[in-house]
Parts: sequence; structure tokens; C-alpha cells
Amino acid sequence: MSNNANVYPYYQSVLLRPDLTELDEEILMIVSVYQPITARYIALQLFAKYKFTYTRRNINNRLYKTLSKYVTQDEYFRWSLRYDGTAYRDQEEDPELGQYTEDLDVVNLDSTVKIKYVSERELKIKFTKIISSKSAGPQPDIFYIYYKSPLALALRNKKKGDVCTFHGGRCEILEID
Repeated sequence: MSNNANVYPYYQSVLLRPDLTELDEEILMIVSVYQPITARYIALQLFAKYKFTYTRRNINNRLYKTLSKYVTQDEYFRWSLRYDGTAYRDQEEDPELGQYTEDLDVVNLDSTVKIKYVSERELKIKFTKIISSKSAGPQPDIFYIYYKSPLALALRNKKKGDVCTFHGGRCEILEID
């Protein structure tokens, strides 16, 4: 592996330190190619290349701690390299800390979830760190909700087919991506 994990001119050059593991270097390479990317897709890229299973828990732990000087997380729980010249500031504490599950088939903060309300209305939902009544985000066909909202809390760690009850309604989980 080269000493420079990023060749893009607008992002900070990552001179790999000797204390970074091979996994850390691979994560940085994946982020530099596919940014912005969720921890789930980083784990899937590692699995496709090495056939080793890394969970969101493993990946997020490295991103929030070991690699926090090189990467930043946006309000949609996606990771990118830090822009060149930006001052390093500590990451927000991992919002999923202690709530990870090893199962890829459950709803996590970086999941896209298709739900159906009792009224038969179907929605695709993603979580965001922004408290807003607007649902606009990077993907126009997806409704973005605050990750601490009653609906978001009811959906987290649930599986496809589960019925979630929350203040103001009930819904069934149809798909999780």
C-alpha cells in the first residue's frame, strides 16, 4: 500500500502512520473511493475483497476513534474524508454506542427502511441528525427523520416484518437496506 491513501486535491492528504493497521488503511481507501459512504457499505466492500466479516460496530469504532482525524460524518450518517485545510475537531460521540447489533438485517442509523402505516401508506425512511420539519435530503424519494424521534426510536434494532408502535401510530417494516 502506498504512503498516500488519498490523491484527491480538495481532501486532506492522509500520510499513513505506522500505528494504523492494515484494516485502517483499507477503510481509508474505501472511503476515499466511495465517499460519502455508510459504515454498512464499508463493511460490505471489505467483505467483497477479503471474505472477512466486519460489522458496523467494528467499522464505526475505528472511524470514530482511530480514524477520526482523517474522516468526518455528515448529518445522514455517511463518512467522507476531511477537506484539506479544515481544522480537526472531535467527532460527535458515536450515537449508536452500546446499541450495535451484529445482525445486518436490523434497522441501524445508516439503514434505509421501507415501512407501511396502518393506513396502507408506504414510505422509505432514513435517519438524520438534523431536527427539521422538512424531509429533504440527498435522495428525493426518501423521507428523512430525526434519529431521536419517536418513530426512529421505535424502528431501531427491529427486523423486516416487525410491527412498531410509537406515540401517534403503528407501522410495519417492509424492507431494510
